[in-house]
Parts: sequence; structure tokens; C-alpha cells
Amino acid sequence: MMDRRVATVLAVGLTGVVLIFGLLLTPPGASPRPEASRPVARTFLPQVSPMDPMAPLVDPVTVVDGFFDDRSERTVKGVSRHKNQSKLFLADGSWWGVLQEPTTREARIMRLDWTTQRWHDTGVVVDDRSYARADVLFFDHTLYVTSAGGSESPAHAVQVAVFDYDPKTAHWSARPDYPVTLTNTGVESSVIERADDGTLWVTFIEAGRLLVAHSGRDLHDWVAPYRPVVAGTEVATDQVGMVAVGGEVLLLWSNQNDDAIYATAHRDGRPDDDWAESTVLLQGLKLADNHVNIKALPDGRVFAAVKTSLDTVPNNQPGWDQILLLSRVGGVWSSAQVGQIRDRHTRPIVLLDTSSADALVFATTPFAGGTIVMKSAPFSDLQFQVGRGSEVIATTADAKLNDSTSTKQPLDASTGLVVLASDDTTGHYTHLAASLGGPAPGVPTGGTPAGPEPAPPEPVVLVNETSDIQSIGDRLQPLWEIPPGRGDGTAAYVRRAGANLAVGLRTTGIGELRPCRRFGTTATGHVTMSIDVRLDRQGSFDTILLMARGSGEELGSIRVDQGGFVRVSKANNRERTKVRVVPGRWYRVELDLDVAERTFNARVLDAAGKELLERTRQPWRAVGALVVEGLCVASSSGARGLGMTFDSVRVTRIP
Repeated sequence: MMDRRVATVLAVGLTGVVLIFGLLLTPPGASPRPEASRPVARTFLPQVSPMDPMAPLVDPVTVVDGFFDDRSERTVKGVSRHKNQSKLFLADGSWWGVLQEPTTREARIMRLDWTTQRWHDTGVVVDDRSYARADVLFFDHTLYVTSAGGSESPAHAVQVAVFDYDPKTAHWSARPDYPVTLTNTGVESSVIERADDGTLWVTFIEAGRLLVAHSGRDLHDWVAPYRPVVAGTEVATDQVGMVAVGGEVLLLWSNQNDDAIYATAHRDGRPDDDWAESTVLLQGLKLADNHVNIKALPDGRVFAAVKTSLDTVPNNQPGWDQILLLSRVGGVWSSAQVGQIRDRHTRPIVLLDTSSADALVFATTPFAGGTIVMKSAPFSDLQFQVGRGSEVIATTADAKLNDSTSTKQPLDASTGLVVLASDDTTGHYTHLAASLGGPAPGVPTGGTPAGPEPAPPEPVVLVNETSDIQSIGDRLQPLWEIPPGRGDGTAAYVRRAGANLAVGLRTTGIGELRPCRRFGTTATGHVTMSIDVRLDRQGSFDTILLMARGSGEELGSIRVDQGGFVRVSKANNRERTKVRVVPGRWYRVELDLDVAERTFNARVLDAAGKELLERTRQPWRAVGALVVEGLCVASSSGARGLGMTFDSVRVTRIP
């Protein structure tokens, strides 16, 4: 491998060659880009690659979370949009998000389990409109959400909802009499902020105009949306960002009609018509595009990632600005180049790491979707590395990842970092998680780095799922995936006994119904699985009471055949035992997988805990598999109305 110092010298040398050729190719008297009016300070300094292009990320891991839309033809598009919005937030030491549930298409509050890197659906609905896109803000145990669709219909109206968090129960609850509706039509991506005086503000673009609204005497009372009467808001055809900092609400928006990016501010407590005159941050041919993402530090410094349209200018040069980071320090705005036209960056967002004092910019490349890349630079010296940046979210299956999103909140070593993206072609969410130099959220000091591997020194529960926190009739939570072609039926929560619930599987056709649950990939130690199951109606094919999977293949399973007898997999065969399952009775089934030996133990117990069956050291069915990564259950198939019921799913990783 090339020595890093040598590589750095070569990179700097090549950068110089590129700059020389750029000067030689520029016609005499030509500007390095179109003439622009630049109120912001602009300094062209040598861009030096950091020693570690992934800094300040530590032990980053990319995880495919599963579906936001489980249909082959997407019914939900752009689920992690828009550029100015934030879908994630930090609360009570954990990362949370407002994510789409793939079956109902509802936006729900979900929590990221850092140990398993899986999202847990709390079942709390934020917006049941699949076309609405939300922006979230967390403050003092309260989550504020604005959401809206983009069509000219009352159904797409801007709504504001408020949710309270109880740290004792880790439970979210919607406040009564919400949501509040602010408009009679859909808008261009609304955003929400809380001013220092407690006033909530919402801003958006409606019919080409920049509008704002704010709460009044209480959070149910809002002034009608109005336009700040300053330059650039009457034909603000694009996107607006907003932050509340230092006793003011700051707006920053792009206006392609004026080829400008503007900013204005409103001091807390001042009359509604008292807005500062617009400041033109950038202006010039194609310097404005509809990409704005803005964040602030408590000390008043502001950072905004914006995109230009210089790539559409005839005879553009590959080194011209495509992505810029605007910053306001001490009331003075300046800009720094993050990406060039040659990098094909789009949809940038900025995050602020206060531990390392770095601005982190994430962007999609290429324009139509592909991978998410990152660049970083110190707050005090915003010089970003030349090139596309470090690839931080990419998967083979999801070739069109786009629309990265994260939190409004500043980050530090105690928070770690999470960035979420999505792929409209596959219907997948994918996220990046990383430490920022401290223990990851939920991992104590001295614990393991972010991600599921290596195995921790103590047993870790990867899944501990009962059905009792759900409601009867609700669809199975989205951490359970139903593979394509194996969803011929319904999976919903039903009553087990008293207040206890379970998951009922019922076929509605002659095909199979197979929910699968993924968890952190395990390549060492043991993985134990247990589940309570009840056979309801058997068909002509096996009911899968419990199947362990790895590398997408079956490792071991416990099944019931057409005659009601238990079958246990063994290498390429399945043994039909003498144990018979009685429909309507509950059983406990268990698998214990030894990853090193590629074997498993299987047990079946009755409701009283009496052991009915035990098999030990059974060879894995998938000989080439090296990891354990999930489990499945499945109803029988061949007729309508077949089914099984399951509950109390538990998976433990043991070193």
C-alpha cells in the first residue's frame, strides 16, 4: 500500500497540475466562473487534504434498514426529503427519527438501537399522509413537527404536531388537539424552529412566495401565514431554511428568478412587520439553486450548505463551485467551496461537530442518486478537501441512494452521528452511524465501537420483542420484512390472552406468508433464539415455527409438516420427528447457533415448560454461510385461511 505521506504529496502535486491546466484552458480575460455580485467574503486558499479523510468519524458503519415502501412500484417517493428538513433528532441519550412505516405508509417515531443498528417502531403516528414530508425539532422532552404535501389541495396542508416524551417510560404521546393546520394548500417543504422566547415558527414557499407563521398566546394559537415584506420574498420560487439563534429567527433562501441567495432576520418579541432588510449573500448568473440546509451553534455562528446551478452555464469549467458552505461569524458572512462541478454533488446537508470543531457536509453523487459522500473542515478554517469526498453510505443493492438527512442539533463526542438516506428504486432506508471520538450512544465508556461487530464481552440482547405495546389490528411493525413473493396474507396484532397480544399470520391466497426479522450480523460466538408459537391451521406445506438465517440462506429451522409432526433441519435434509404439534396450543421453540462450528441445537417445549424435543450439534443447512443475521417464521401455504400466531421473540448474542 502506498505510504500516506507519499500519497498526500502526489495529491497536492496533481492538484497543482490541474490548476495550471485550468488557467491555460481559460480564455484570456475570462473569469474562472460567471461574473457574480458577492457581498460575502470569498477567499481562494490552497485546499489541503486531511490526513484522515473520514475524520472526525470513528468506526463508521453503514446499515441497510429495510423498506420504507415494500411495493415493487413505489407508492412513496423521496421519503427522506427535503434538503432543508431534518428527520432525525437526539433525545434521552438515543437517536430517534420520523420514518415511514412501509405497510401503512404512515410517518412514525422510531428509535435507533445503537447495539443492533436497527430502528424500533414506537407505533406513534406523526402523519398518516404518505405524501407529506416532515421536519422535526426536539427541545426539552418535546418533539415539534411540521409536515405538508406539495400539491394544491387542502389535503396537503401544512400541519404542526407536538409530542411529549416521558423518560421514565421512554414513551411518546401526542398532545391533545393536534395537529394544527396552518394553510389551505400544499407547500414547498416546510420547516419548524423554536425561538429563544418559546415562540414556534414555521416557514415555507407557497405559490412562489416565502411565507412564515408563528404561535401566539399558546401553541394552538397561530397567526395566519404572511410574507415578510423584504426583497426576494415575493418571487422566492425555491427553498427556505431557518434557524433560531441569539434572540432572533434567521431565514435563508434561494431565489432563481433573481439568481440570488438572501437572508433576513426577525428579533424575538418584535412586531410581525419588523424584519431586517434582506442581505444578498450570493448573486450572479446561476448562483442560486433550490438546495438550502442551515444549522447554528449556540454561540450564534451559522452554517448553510447551498448548491449552485453553474453546471447549467454554457462552457462551464469543471472546477467551478457546485456546493458552497456559507458561514456567519460575528455578523459577517463568508463562503467556501465544498464541491466542484466535476464532483456532481447534489442535495447537501451540514452537521456541526462541536467536539472536533468541524463542519461536516454530506451530499449525493451523482445528481440522479448513487452514494452519499462526506467532507469536513474546521469551523475556524473552512478549507475542504478537493475531490468527491469520502463515500460513507453506499450499498450494492441500493444504487440510487439520495436525500441524506439528520438532526438540527449540534453534535459532540457524547452523541455520535447518524445520517439517513433512501433509495426510491428499491424502497430502502440506509443509514450511517459513527462515533465522534467518544462512546457511542447507549454504549458505556470502555464499551464497543459503533456497529454490531466485534461481539461484546458480555451477552447482548439483539431482539426482545413482545406484542403488548401494540394495538389489536395494527400491522406487524416494519422491522419485520416480508420478502418479495412471500406476502400472500396479513400479519397483524391479535389478542393472545387478556391484555396480552401476539402476531397472527393468515393467508389470503394460496401463497406463502413469511415475515423475517434482521438484527446485527454476528460472525463469532453463539446466537440464541426463542419464540412462543401456536399453530392455528395447517396446509399442505410446512409451517415454519422458527428459522435462523445467514447470508440470506437457511441455517437451521423447526417446522411442522402436513401431518402436524415437527421437522428439524439437518444439513441438506429435514428430520421428521415423532413429536406432534396440537393446533391451538402454545409452544416455546428455541435455536442455539454456534457460529464457529456451524452447528445448532434445537428444542421444543410445551406451555408448561416441559421439553418435548431436543436435537444437538445439527450441521447448518447453508454450508457456506459464515454469519447469523436474522430469523423468519411462516404460515403454511396452499389454501386461504391458513395461519400461525407468535409472540415473545428474543435473540441474544453470546461471545
